[in-house]
Amino acid sequence: MRDASAPTKNTLAAKLTRMKAAFSNYNVVRMREALRYLSEPKLELFIKIPFLIHINHPQFEGYVPEAPEACGIYNFKNSGFYK
Repeated sequence: MRDASAPTKNTLAAKLTRMKAAFSNYNVVRMREALRYLSEPKLELFIKIPFLIHINHPQFEGYVPEAPEACGIYNFKNSGFYK
């Protein structure tokens, strides 16, 4: 028996769900390729840039003394780049 709240194959919600999954899979593949083939200095930069964008601390470049309340990258601490 099918769940009445689950989207059927041809509904807009089902199409959006499939497109979101395909987009996420595509980005995972791109990320793996980037991590695999970047040179060491470029890989280090690739990893540090999101960290520097997210962190607002006087010890790091780009520090803003009176940062707005909402700053940083959403869910960054759970992304695997925050260490």
